[in-house]
Amino acid sequence: MAEQTLKATESYSDDVKLIKQKTPKISQEEDIVDQTPFERLNDPVRMYLREMGSVSLLTREEEVDIAKTMDVLRQMQMESGETAALPKVPVFHKAFLDTVRKRGRVHELTMMQNYSLRSGDFKDKLKTGDWKNDVKLGMKMFLRGKLKIIPAKCEGFQEVRKIFEQAEEHKKT
Repeated sequence: MAEQTLKATESYSDDVKLIKQKTPKISQEEDIVDQTPFERLNDPVRMYLREMGSVSLLTREEEVDIAKTMDVLRQMQMESGETAALPKVPVFHKAFLDTVRKRGRVHELTMMQNYSLRSGDFKDKLKTGDWKNDVKLGMKMFLRGKLKIIPAKCEGFQEVRKIFEQAEEHKKT
């Protein structure tokens, strides 16, 4: 099992090399043929829940490795310039990273606002009236203390900023 997990590496390029070595080659056509109609949905949240329901529980170290692997793979896909099989996933990823970059941590309300505007979901929900369901859910979460209107301060903001600066420097090289 230890061979299957990624070791902590010093650089993004080491992560990319490890992931490329461990990633099986599957054509997009094969992937789509094997999926049920539910699996082909273009909703990143449903995709995430479906994937999480099919995976056994992991140790803390394995979870960190998987999160790192997923992040590096998303970044590789975005940098490749190729269109993602699920185009809204990179949009969600970018909205998440932009929120963390700006605030030092995730602020769900800002992240979802950015995602909705960038992905086109906002326009779609205005047309269909689904925005009402989002408002109801948001109010329930707010009343239960699960959704904060004003973002909490991040004590490690400077450290987070340095991480993003280092990533930008790495892209230049």
